[in-house]
Amino acid sequence: MRMGRRDPVVLAVRRETLPGFRLVYVLYRTKLKSSAGYAYSVTVSVTGEYGSETAAVSDLTRSREEAERLFCLLADETVTPCALEDVLEEIL
Repeated sequence: MRMGRRDPVVLAVRRETLPGFRLVYVLYRTKLKSSAGYAYSVTVSVTGEYGSETAAVSDLTRSREEAERLFCLLADETVTPCALEDVLEEIL
């Protein structure tokens, strides 16, 4: 299967393990259709004994530096999927 121009590219993955849980953070880059720039997005997934949950925020920023800063902050603070939007709302 061949990827198209606008398919997301994984830029970074971080994994955190807490007692009974595993968190996975992924930073994506997607080529914008109407310009030469990129949009950056993140997903946060948690897996544990009660199942799994994933949250995503698309087009979080157009700046790679800002995307990397936010991605590291989310992973460093072990933000969970249920808190992702609230945390981003507070820091943006």
